Amino acid sequence: MTYRLTPSKATNSSRCSRRDFVCAVSVLGALPSVLSRDLAAAQAKPDKTIRELFSAQEWEQLSKSAMAVEIDNYFRRGYSCAEAILLVSLRRMGLDETLTCAAAAFGGGLGQKDLCGFLTGACMAFGFAARKSSLEKSEAKKRCSAASKEYWEWWKKQYPLRCAEITVTTEDRAKCRVMAPRVAAKVEELLASFPGALK
Repeated sequence: MTYRLTPSKATNSSRCSRRDFVCAVSVLGALPSVLSRDLAAAQAKPDKTIRELFSAQEWEQLSKSAMAVEIDNYFRRGYSCAEAILLVSLRRMGLDETLTCAAAAFGGGLGQKDLCGFLTGACMAFGFAARKSSLEKSEAKKRCSAASKEYWEWWKKQYPLRCAEITVTTEDRAKCRVMAPRVAAKVEELLASFPGALK
């Protein structure tokens, strides 16, 4: 179920109705428990392989994604969230890995703990997929917008948008390691929707 904040019809302002506010707050209330669980898993096993941070059932699903399996190799070697998701996307599409530099300034929420780099880096990947796909330019652009929208909606149900809400302390960065394969699997699913984009 998706909850959207809608402007008040009476005032046509950016205020939301009481009902919309209560619904939104109840959805947001679940996010800290998900992130706390992720942090506990990652901190309890800092030197473990990525597979050991997930239940057998969840890893079975995640391991179907080449990007989900591969992302930890880069994320733990100093690549930012934005760089890691863009790099595994470029590799999956068979594109030049040096293009990863396009995401250098986007890690850590644009370096300001703002919009998460897993969001911005993935949207860059959708742009590269649109360019590589066999679709006409106008259709590729529509597909890119649709992928970004679907990813955005998926993300809002999983995690907060801003790094400041995900990584409150430096120890919280462990949460990102657990998020990475989940994000990569979703991004790979969306990249597959661009005809001819994946190698």
